[in-house]
Amino acid sequence: GATDSAYASAWAEDFVVYQSAIGSTVTLTNNGDMTIGFAANAAGDESASAYAGVTTAVYQSAEGTAPSLNFVNSATGVFDVSADATATADDAYAYAIAGGVYQFTGDPGTFTFNNAGSFSVAANADANGATEGSATATAQGYYAEGSPGLAFSNSGTFNVSATAAGLDDAYAYAIGAEVDGSEGTGTITGTMSNAGTITVVADADASGLAGVTAVTPQLGSAYATGIYMHSNTNAATITNSGTIDVSAIVDDGSSVGAWGIYIGNNGAPTGVGSMSIVNAAGNIWASESTDGGATFVWGDAINTVNAPNAVAISLLGDGSTYLGAYPAGPVDHGDIYGNIELSADDAVNVAFGETWFDGLVNAPAYAAWSDSDALTDPDTYATGSLTIEDDGLLFLRDDRGEADDSVDYAGPAHVFVDSFTMEAGGVLALELPSDPTGGAQTVDTYPSVYATEADITGGILEVRPSSSNGLYDDDYFFDNVVETGAGGLTGTFADVRTTSVLLDADDTYDADGNVDLDVSRVAFDGVAGLNINQSAVGGAIEGTYSSALDATNPEYANLLATLFTIADPVEYANALDALSADQYAG
Repeated sequence: GATDSAYASAWAEDFVVYQSAIGSTVTLTNNGDMTIGFAANAAGDESASAYAGVTTAVYQSAEGTAPSLNFVNSATGVFDVSADATATADDAYAYAIAGGVYQFTGDPGTFTFNNAGSFSVAANADANGATEGSATATAQGYYAEGSPGLAFSNSGTFNVSATAAGLDDAYAYAIGAEVDGSEGTGTITGTMSNAGTITVVADADASGLAGVTAVTPQLGSAYATGIYMHSNTNAATITNSGTIDVSAIVDDGSSVGAWGIYIGNNGAPTGVGSMSIVNAAGNIWASESTDGGATFVWGDAINTVNAPNAVAISLLGDGSTYLGAYPAGPVDHGDIYGNIELSADDAVNVAFGETWFDGLVNAPAYAAWSDSDALTDPDTYATGSLTIEDDGLLFLRDDRGEADDSVDYAGPAHVFVDSFTMEAGGVLALELPSDPTGGAQTVDTYPSVYATEADITGGILEVRPSSSNGLYDDDYFFDNVVETGAGGLTGTFADVRTTSVLLDADDTYDADGNVDLDVSRVAFDGVAGLNINQSAVGGAIEGTYSSALDATNPEYANLLATLFTIADPVEYANALDALSADQYAG
């Protein structure tokens, strides 16, 4: 009931399930429904405080020779941990914490986590303050501490969320899986693999109650991480063939951060050895919102800046490419939304098909490059290397013209590295033009590559057009689609091509070691191999064409836009056969 002040607590002091052994194996297998929930609700007139949660639902520890820790949530298993704290008063405070599985050993051992079912950890704090309100929510799915020899696998659904709402302050922190090499040599070994879905959300809303204004307006703070490793040496391998989706949301301000995979150190990095991150036709999505989730921009999909040693990042597809599979398609490709941040000894290799990239490689270098200040040299921040192997394709996105991507458009993708290499046959694909208006395009409005030194000998440059109305002007010019710094440019592209029979592309090379690109429209009757009737249909279309047709004849414009998507001359000829010349003569 309502009183001057109210207090409510629903709390597990340490653990719900505790397992410990000396010199042996600890195992928990869940084939059924394991639901652990805590809820606290406090309502008062002047003040209310609510606390709910459990720091760790399942704790496992083992010591001795070759200890083994095992948590299995089978395909039929449901593991659900939740904490809900609600406080309602003039002055309200709510705190919720939820922790899933914690494995620890001080001796080198095997840490097994296997989820094939449904795994969920959620914390929700709601401070309904009429004049003041503060809420904090913290959630973590998995925590491994010691000298982990990892055997982590997820083929099911793995969800972690922290949601906080308060009039003055809201803080939300969510981590999917954290591995801490804090014991012994501080080394992490073994494997982490995801073939399912890992979803991590931190949402902090400090906008308060509807129609109520805070005495001292504050901003929300939200931070979310999918996989977080920190140690002095890291020799582990992370493989993702599923989806890692991480988002951090606040109602306003800049206290927001989202990391898909973050590799850090524990203060004494050895610099010895290397670890591997493999995206095997998987999806890694790291997004941040400062308007309550209405729109999103890039977080960090992969961040290895503070890794204790070198990191090898492999970006893989399914072995096929769009043009290689055309028109059968679609191609099963790797998809990354968010930045990739590298240190000097990190290497990115694109191989075995397509990786679509929507973000920045080394965002600080982009800031130095785009600020128009000659004193800020992007070479200082363009660290690490990127190689497109002979069977690899890197597609740099600029999807502003796609209506379904308007919510998460953050700009054109750019790469900034110390060394950029294309093996013979490797493909760099650029999504451009992205505007129906031609001419010289403004630098930084289209995807590009910057490298201190670049070798493109035998590589292929591919244009994948996309515009707001699907139509294109007669000519475009793109300056420095490949730009080099002090090291300069080696070699030339073996081929420059487009994925439309109605667009042609040509490369030019300037004295500063940069590659420029011209894209021109091919007349509708100018495609090679057309017969007389097909040429007549194409000529009739050509006589009526304008890149602004959507404003006067949207139905006709949509039809012509489909013609620009055709990559094969035979298919284009067949499309003209399907049209009558008199229908589209004006």
